Amino acid sequence: MLNRRMIVKLFKTLNAELKKMRVVGEVGICGGAVMCLVFNARKATKDVDAVFAPAKEMRRAAKAVAARLGLSEDWLNDAAKGFFGADPPRDAVLELPHLRVYAPRADYMLAMKCVAARFDSGLNFVKLLGLSGGMPTRVSVPRKRMAEVLAALGVSRDSIVPDV
Repeated sequence: MLNRRMIVKLFKTLNAELKKMRVVGEVGICGGAVMCLVFNARKATKDVDAVFAPAKEMRRAAKAVAARLGLSEDWLNDAAKGFFGADPPRDAVLELPHLRVYAPRADYMLAMKCVAARFDSGLNFVKLLGLSGGMPTRVSVPRKRMAEVLAALGVSRDSIVPDV
């Protein structure tokens, strides 16, 4: 498992690999990594779900980090990229000379959770993300009401759900 300290170490090591390649990378984290790094709501996560660029160089650098630190090559993965819009509202998490790490804003994270229907964890995401407004913390959004929910959150469906 990757705790806060280890995730920061991974990003610093990734920064060093990118420096060797003379590349500046960008990582947008989500999921458990955000809960560990930004909200201190979890002690650890199994991997870092993210979007990143430039993709080819980031994958190569992440693979080198995995080899150096004895981790799985998919410690940094883009499995959640379909839930990110082209340019989500964001907050800086870590700024290094060759790596910029950001997280989507709390309201955007909540919208991502609604779309992913990931409220089965028992966590109070509204409280963890510092939001208010009386929204229930366990949500099941019927498909026919998805547009209404996203509109209430101020998020375009096209910006977070890929065309299928």
